[in-house]
Formats: sequence, structure tokens, C-alpha cells
Amino acid sequence: EIAQCLVGSEMCIRDRHRRGGGSVIHIFLKICGMALVMASAVLIGRQIACGYRKRLLELDALRRCMMILNNEIAYSSSALAECFEAASARCIDKEISEMFADMSRLISQAQGERASAIWDSCVNRHEGSLHLTDTDIAELYNFGKSLGYLNAQMQTDSIRLYMSVLETQISDAAAHVDNQCRAAKTLSIACGAFVCIILI
Repeated sequence: EIAQCLVGSEMCIRDRHRRGGGSVIHIFLKICGMALVMASAVLIGRQIACGYRKRLLELDALRRCMMILNNEIAYSSSALAECFEAASARCIDKEISEMFADMSRLISQAQGERASAIWDSCVNRHEGSLHLTDTDIAELYNFGKSLGYLNAQMQTDSIRLYMSVLETQISDAAAHVDNQCRAAKTLSIACGAFVCIILI
């Protein structure tokens, strides 16, 4: 009977250690999971914040390109394709530069197609790689409606009108970008913490 009791006690101790070991592993996995969730949340928040700042940079680059385009049309009397090429060559933003270069190439290859239709096609092709809002994109499309229809003076007037719209968008973006970035980071961390609480 004593031998049986000892064997039974040994089995109980062994099973208890196994259950305890499984519990430790389970807790460790939870901690690792929560760490991954929080790291992902922080990265997502930073990515969203970078998008807000990137939008501001793209709007400013677009304004500069429009200024170059305006000067090329007004003073160099170059063809529209050459004007877009000049703006692309001096653009500081990769995505905006590629869009203007694409516009220049499409105009050069066009055979009777209207410049406004080419612009719409070009914006549609590149808008997915930009960080602009739907309102920004709508203004881009709206600007293209006047391309190719007007004389040089009316064309530059149209460009300057769009530049004033860009100035407003830039001013508004600059005024809110810090708060937007802070809110994105805070919200992402809060969501990560909520998921961690669920995991517990």
C-alpha cells in the first residue's frame, strides 16, 4: 500500500509539473503575441502619419510643377509636351515627376486625342501611387478640363487659378498635419492595446 501511495504521489507531482510547464508556455506565447500586436499597431500608426506628411509634400511639389508649367507656356512658347517634360525634370517628388513625364510622353504619342482626355487618363493611371485625398484628385481632374482648349494667356490663367486652389490645400494640410499624425499614432496604439486586452 505504501508503494502504491508513493507511485501515485509521483504521478501527481509529474502531472502537476507538466500542467505548470504548459501554463508557462501559454503565457509566453500570449506575451509574444501581444508584443507583435503592439509593434504592428505602432508601425501602422507611423505609416498613416507618413501618408499625411507625404500628402503635404506632394501638394507642394504639384504647386511647383504648375509654376514651372505656367512659366514654360507663358515665356518659352514651347509645345505642351515639352512644357510638361520641363516641369517633370525639375520636380522634387518622384510620383509627381513621373506623372508629368508620363503626360509629356502621352501627348507626344497622341494622334488627334484631346489633351484633357490624355490628362484624365494620366491622372487615373497615377492616382493610386499618390497620397492625395479624393478632393485633391478631383481638383486635378478639374484642372485638366482646360488643357488644349485655350490660348496661351487663358491657359496660364487657368494654371494660376489651380495654383491658388493648391495654396489653399497646402495651407489647410499644414495646419492639421501634426494633429492628424498624433491622432493616427494614438489611435493605432489604443487599438493595439484593445486587442492585447482581448488576448488576455
